[in-house]
Amino acid sequence: MTGMPTIAPDRLILIATELFAPGGIQRVGRQVIDALDGCAPLAVGSLRDAAVPVGFHMPAGSDVRLAAGSRVKLGAWALGYARRRCAGTQVLLMHVHLAPLALALIARGAHVVVFLYGVEVWRPLTTVERFVLGRASRLVAISEYTAQRFRESNPWIGGRTIDVCPLGVPDVAPPGPRDDIAADGDFALIVSRISREDRYKGHERLIRAWTGVRQRVPGARLVIVGDGDDRARLEALTVELGLDRAIHFTGVVSDRALAAWYATCAFFVMPSPDEGFGLVFLEAMRAGKACIGAPGAAAEVIVDGVTGTIVAPEASALVDAIVRLFEDPARREQFGRAGQRRFEQFFSTAHFASRVRRLVNTPRASAGEAA
Repeated sequence: MTGMPTIAPDRLILIATELFAPGGIQRVGRQVIDALDGCAPLAVGSLRDAAVPVGFHMPAGSDVRLAAGSRVKLGAWALGYARRRCAGTQVLLMHVHLAPLALALIARGAHVVVFLYGVEVWRPLTTVERFVLGRASRLVAISEYTAQRFRESNPWIGGRTIDVCPLGVPDVAPPGPRDDIAADGDFALIVSRISREDRYKGHERLIRAWTGVRQRVPGARLVIVGDGDDRARLEALTVELGLDRAIHFTGVVSDRALAAWYATCAFFVMPSPDEGFGLVFLEAMRAGKACIGAPGAAAEVIVDGVTGTIVAPEASALVDAIVRLFEDPARREQFGRAGQRRFEQFFSTAHFASRVRRLVNTPRASAGEAA
C-alpha cells in the first residue's frame, strides 16, 4: 500500500458484537475506534454493550448505538443509515456473525470491510456470511495464519486478496506494585481465559507437561492468570497430578497486577495451536520476556530462536523447551531483549493504528471479486 493515493470515506460505520467486555476481539474493536478518530464522521454500533465505560474516549461527534443485546435495535440503527445513499460510506464489520446487518448498507452502495480473527471463520461460512464477504470491499485478517485457515475452510474465496493487519498493544503497561502478586522464585506464566470453549489455549497440555518439567527442574513453578468455567476442572487436575504446590491459579487480576506478573515471571508460555494472533505474546514481549508458543499465528509474532521458541504440540518437545529456559537465564534474557525490540518496532498500538488508517484510506478492492 505504500505510495498509493488515499481515498478518505465520507462516513465510517463500525459495527461490533461487543466493545467493552474483557477479551481480545473487544480490545481490537476499541483500538480500531481510536485509530479512526479524525478520519471521517464516525458511527459506532455494538450489539451487547449497554453503556460506554468511564475512561473510554469515543471520538467527538460520534453517533453511538449500544443495543444491550437487542439485534432488533441494532438492525434498526443500521437500516437508518441505509435509507440514504451510501456510496461514500465505509462499514467496518468487526465480526462475521454480524454479516446480516450489512446487507441493506451494501444494497445502498456502502463499501464493507470485514475483520477476520480466528476460529469464527475457520469453518464454512453461512449463506448470508458468504454473500456479504463475497461483496466486501476488503477482507482484513489479523494474521497470515487466520487468512490461510479461512481460505482452507472457504475455497470459494479463490484468489481474493485478504489484507493482513497485525495487532498491537500499548507501549507502556500500567504500573503496579510488586505486592499485587504472590510468587517467589522462578516461575513461568500463562495468561488467558480459562473456558471450555477455549481449551485450545493449552492449559491442560501445559499442566500435564509440568510433571516432566518438575522431574528436571524441581523448583519450577507455573502461574495461570485468568478465569472461566474450566478452571475448577483444571485445578482438580493439578491436585490429581500432585502439582497443586507448583501451579498457582490467580483468577481475574487488575491491569496493574497483570503487568506485575509479566514483569516478574521468568518467561511466558502458551502452547495454543489455534490462536488467531495472540495479544498476550505482545504483552510479554513488551515486558522483555522470552515466549514459548505453538506453530501457527504465534510464529508470526515470536521469531523462533531469536525472541523465543516455537514448539510442536508433543509433550516431550514442550517439556524440553520449558526446561531449557528455566536452566538458561542468559538465553531467556537474550530472547526477552530481542522480543522487546521487536515489539517496539512492529507491535505497538501506534503501529496498529497506522495500519488501520492505511486500510481505510487507500483504494478499495473491487467488491464482488468472489461470490
